[in-house]
Amino acid sequence: MQGITAVSRLSVTGLFFATLLLTLLFVLPIRSYSIAGDWHNEFEEICSKVQDGESLSIDELTDLAERAEKLIRVIKNLDEPSGKVYIFRLKKCKAFFEYMIELKKAAQKLNRQRE
Repeated sequence: MQGITAVSRLSVTGLFFATLLLTLLFVLPIRSYSIAGDWHNEFEEICSKVQDGESLSIDELTDLAERAEKLIRVIKNLDEPSGKVYIFRLKKCKAFFEYMIELKKAAQKLNRQRE
């Protein structure tokens, strides 16, 4: 019974965050940063979300994984001495987000099968 409750809670929470994310995407302008800009802040914003991974929706996790991939390409092009360390960490963050996406999709599938 606990598994069903947890999956139901994930579905409701996921729906709420998906709605919030879509609303923000249409209301706020899409954020971008230049190659010469401050990518360190973007790095912190992306990887700081790892601790909130369970509470994020699939859409939010997908967005974070995409942002991580874009930032990896930016850092590779900067020829930054410490870039390899940041790239390594970003790849770990991205892998975590992708894992959480698969986990949440499996939970949704299981929830649909039980209904």
